[in-house]
Amino acid sequence: MGFWRTSDGENQPVKNVSVENRILKGDFQGTSYNLRVFRFGASKPGAPKAYMHAALHADETPGMLILHHMLPKLQAAAEAGLIQGEIVVLPQANPLGGAQVVFNDTHIGRFDLASGQNHNRGWELLTPAVVAEIETVLSDDATANVAHIRRIVGAAVAAREPATVLEQFRKEILLLSHDADIVFDIHCDDESGRHLFIIPEQWPDWEDIARASRSMVALTAADSGGGSYDECLSTVWTRLQARFPDHPIPLACPAATFEYAGRGDVEDDVAAEDAQHLFSVLCSRGFINMAPTPLPDIQVPGLPLEATDMLRTSVPGILTYRVAVGDQVIKGQHVADIIDPTELDPGQARTPIHATTDGFVLSRRTRKLMFPGESIMKIVGRVVLENRQGGYLLED
Repeated sequence: MGFWRTSDGENQPVKNVSVENRILKGDFQGTSYNLRVFRFGASKPGAPKAYMHAALHADETPGMLILHHMLPKLQAAAEAGLIQGEIVVLPQANPLGGAQVVFNDTHIGRFDLASGQNHNRGWELLTPAVVAEIETVLSDDATANVAHIRRIVGAAVAAREPATVLEQFRKEILLLSHDADIVFDIHCDDESGRHLFIIPEQWPDWEDIARASRSMVALTAADSGGGSYDECLSTVWTRLQARFPDHPIPLACPAATFEYAGRGDVEDDVAAEDAQHLFSVLCSRGFINMAPTPLPDIQVPGLPLEATDMLRTSVPGILTYRVAVGDQVIKGQHVADIIDPTELDPGQARTPIHATTDGFVLSRRTRKLMFPGESIMKIVGRVVLENRQGGYLLED
């Protein structure tokens, strides 16, 4: 039995629902952060577990609104006893980044100000010590292997001794999610079409989830290079499969980064529809004992992230575009300019940017004053690019 605050401010008991406030001690005396966790259903041996959160990059708003609409749907299902195991939801997963507002003007939610760490980089579960312990317990029983791996990974996370609030925060997130059967990490891009990041082993099985999120594309990479949160979870299983090929190890925790369009795409009715589509996926995949509702009737391609070019500027200046999100472009096409306003000659002032692959424009930048090395556009192609193959694949 949990409690839910009603519209009149009273806490009322709700069956099969709990709300936890996990307090993270700050890095200075007297400071703390509250990580609010919603649990629906009940954790039971052998029962499925789903985990979802929004705003790991704390200034990315669309996912928070989607999960706001998800909570009452899950509450109703939990009260009716329709959740098969447990569903864990963090509508605002990052109170550290949420509090980082500078001069009441700029919200810096992507990076931790104290360390400079990107909140979605540098996550790790499978340390050498964990792998060595796992090796001692593997057998020919796939179900037993999953249980052993989860137990060992969970114990290693629980044993961590965080030195900073950032490390506390990451420990709590991993304790909540490492043993889930499916994980939704909900983000958004800058100015963008919707898309998913997953590992190749999840495609085409996740085609329904790509449709549920109304994605333009599912971008696949075995290792994008940055230690993103979703890959930290899903690649536990693929890395162990490669390390121990003689033992059956299923992909027990498939995870994805959802990019729900751009920062400005925050519409109440659209978010409500998105929540319903994700809820339907939970029904069709056995987490909720209800009939799923129809998903959007769209075709979503699954393409390698190595075929997506992230165009960058080599010079500073004002960014102007010649193409829009969704436009088809061809290799060599003039797609943008970087303009130096201090040049007298208009021709000398402009540095043209050209597409390096055939494909469609997935994203652009809303900030238009650019600096050398910054990414200005993503173009999704179908052919793996030589300069992207085996390299660091994220925009940062």
